[in-house]
Amino acid sequence: MNIRNFKNSDLDEVIRISEISFGKSFDPRLYGAISDNWPEAFIVYEENGRVRGFLAGSLAYDTEARILMLAVHPDFRNMGIGRSLLERFVSVCNTKGVRRIYLEVKINNKKAIDFYMKCGFSKGSVYPGYYESGEDGLIMWKSL
Repeated sequence: MNIRNFKNSDLDEVIRISEISFGKSFDPRLYGAISDNWPEAFIVYEENGRVRGFLAGSLAYDTEARILMLAVHPDFRNMGIGRSLLERFVSVCNTKGVRRIYLEVKINNKKAIDFYMKCGFSKGSVYPGYYESGEDGLIMWKSL
């Protein structure tokens, strides 16, 4: 197992995991822009030379970071990969002086909400119709 910064050569696998996990495609340039913005906050979990999961984050304010995407390939879920990625991201945030991390999750995604709660996140506001599908978004946050 190896957690490391995203590289351009990871793009195809990251896109595949993203499409499977989120059920939609993002412009491939988005991943490059995220990586360019804060390279240490776009990390992948690699095993046997293959990307199994990734976390993409950004600085929202001087002391706040945002998790933009966290996804693990379905064949490798419930093995601690998501938690490992999140722990690395928290470590990166600590070195940057971040004091709070937040994210948005679909209000009906109970597995994700439970995962983030177990990782120390709290529930915040609900944004009605936040997602393209019309689903509400739940803001979750964690103080460091």
